[in-house]
Amino acid sequence: MKPPEDKIRRLYAQVAFKVPLANAYSYIVPERLAGRIAPGKRVEAPFGSRRATGYCVSLSTTPPPTSALLKEIYGVVDSEVLLDAHMLDLGRWMAERYLAGWGEALEAALPAGVRCQTGNRNVLFLARPASEALETAVTWGARAAKRRRALETLVENDGRLSVSALAERAGVSSATVGSLVKLGLAVVRSVPTVRSRRRREPPVRDYRVDFDLTREQSWALRRISAAIDQKAFRPFLLFGVTGSGKTEVYLRAIEKVVRAGGQAVVLVPEISLTPQTVSRFRARFPNIALLHSHLSAGKRHREWRAIASGSADVVIGARSAVFAPAARLGLIVIDEEHENTFKQETSPRYHARDVALRRAEMLSIPVILGTATPSLETFHAAKSGLVERLDLPFRVEGRALPPVEIVDMREERAERKAFTIISRRLEYRMKKALSAGFQVILFLNRRGFATYLTCRRCGWVGKCPQCDITLTFHRSKNLVECHYCDYSARPPTECPECGHPNVRFFGAGTERVVDEVRALFPTASVARMDSDTMKTRHAYTKTLRDFRRGLTDVLVGTQMIVKGLDFPNVTVVGVISADVALNLPDFRAGERTFDLISQVAGRTGRGPAGGVVVVQTITPGHFAIRTAARHDYLSFAERELEHRKDLGYPPVAKMARIILRGSDLEKVKKTAARVRDALGATGVAGVNVLGPAPAFISRLSGRHRYNLIVKAPDRASLSAALDGVRKLVKSTGNVQGVIDIDPLSML
Repeated sequence: MKPPEDKIRRLYAQVAFKVPLANAYSYIVPERLAGRIAPGKRVEAPFGSRRATGYCVSLSTTPPPTSALLKEIYGVVDSEVLLDAHMLDLGRWMAERYLAGWGEALEAALPAGVRCQTGNRNVLFLARPASEALETAVTWGARAAKRRRALETLVENDGRLSVSALAERAGVSSATVGSLVKLGLAVVRSVPTVRSRRRREPPVRDYRVDFDLTREQSWALRRISAAIDQKAFRPFLLFGVTGSGKTEVYLRAIEKVVRAGGQAVVLVPEISLTPQTVSRFRARFPNIALLHSHLSAGKRHREWRAIASGSADVVIGARSAVFAPAARLGLIVIDEEHENTFKQETSPRYHARDVALRRAEMLSIPVILGTATPSLETFHAAKSGLVERLDLPFRVEGRALPPVEIVDMREERAERKAFTIISRRLEYRMKKALSAGFQVILFLNRRGFATYLTCRRCGWVGKCPQCDITLTFHRSKNLVECHYCDYSARPPTECPECGHPNVRFFGAGTERVVDEVRALFPTASVARMDSDTMKTRHAYTKTLRDFRRGLTDVLVGTQMIVKGLDFPNVTVVGVISADVALNLPDFRAGERTFDLISQVAGRTGRGPAGGVVVVQTITPGHFAIRTAARHDYLSFAERELEHRKDLGYPPVAKMARIILRGSDLEKVKKTAARVRDALGATGVAGVNVLGPAPAFISRLSGRHRYNLIVKAPDRASLSAALDGVRKLVKSTGNVQGVIDIDPLSML
């Protein structure tokens, strides 16, 4: 007998959608889904006038205040829970911290291959015990013989056949099989086509594993080990000069975690670091999983499942690996923690370092932030006692840091009466190294052949028709390209303004540097490493492998070559232009310049032959360049912190950037003014608003851009001020608004 309606306890689900809204929305769970729905699974539900996919974040039997108006969930997308309670809570924290939607944050935690179930197939399972299902079939009449046959075949092959395969085997139509689902006797679930359990890979023996730690390494490891034993949240800044053995400390700390049955996540800033990093880690840990964007969707799905199943002990990956589903997580390591690539530039605009710290705090585990040039945020936190600083001030085996020679390119070009890419000093150092059988790395953070084209007669400069940015000439493709919107065209043979045929190319990118090196050293083997050449998943591995084996003499590249690479045969590093980042209108310009010079300098002097660094610049007296040449981070950081304090910039204060963009310039300006006025009306003490003003790149992809900078003494004040304008920024009609918390780019 059916119980009275008022005796049935209804189930309610709270669902978060991938929209910039912080709240979850309540729905009725229909009785047919009561056993299938769970927090951490995706569901389909009515959202406004459309059918949308969202994340179930909680279930309750308590009706919400608006229960009379609630709609029912249509269906459940996933057969298994994808996000556990910990990840749901972490997603909620991200949404609040970065003013994003809860569903947006949860979406960021899952690789696309997992969300799209790449590599999975849909198969049929019995929704009831076999005996109960067959008893139901007894009541069917003779006209249901095909349906009965389909059910009996399903009982024999539970969980192994798709709808079409079951229909074929039973000799019925797909519609007949579908009727079993409608009757609640069968359910379709997505299952992996490969097992989650991973094959144990043989360890790599390219790296020594039997040497003694230095005194400083031993002390750092003892402090980290104590936190691991205590199962305590404790962030450590492993502050070590390049070549001081930070990776060895990571490895031994991870060994301790893995021996105790735990898992570790290691974040690296560049995918180019992954092949070398993986080789070093696989020498100790055969069960390693990778998570980064250069894996195919199916491969990322398989790696994710290996982590979730517990068969991977160590996870290595880029920014998004911070969300790895490691149920036994015991340690998080962030290598080169100062790198900008740990910041996500689309919503939710999270910083992987800060997410890692929050996740570790929730799980009561330690975090290691390793770098030779700490971000000022981390350095300031260490000074304030929020992070424990562990110093490695010396290179292993007593090797000295390489001397740095500064070349004033203004004098160089004046003396040679020409635009010179490689100075005489750098050429001399390269010639000496190559003739002795050593290798050279040349760094320039600009790709292409020439950075702009201009008319010598009227002064016309080639700019992108959609963006307020100059076009870069790529000689290998004979194209001028915009590196922001991907516009490309053939370079003009004459000036579009005055018709003069003398259009010239100026500036230098990595492509031009390669040509210059080949002209100076025709017998040398030269490779280029930038986003134009590293197009495939295997390009990074092959380029670095060839360089390590000595098949390449000179490696030319952008910032992907300056981080963490260890090549003992490199004795010369050249910084082609130290001023690329220095002249940008960004309060972090000096910090970025110091970091790049210090990091690229660290690529040499790692072998017995030592090394030298040649820094070419037109501002040789700049404090960032001078302190980097002395390898003097502490002097730079102390002076820069004082400067930030005087101006009220992070890390001393908290900051957000509001970007407004649209095709109509006047509407963008008016909206920006409204946002400024609304910020002023919030009345939050200590909040300072700069702007609105045109962004440095004032037009991008055909849209005009205006900035407002919001500074506050603490995070609570910043959040209070932004909460008052969040709705206005997000819903401004034809003008799009973005709020970037803790922005790293001001362009």
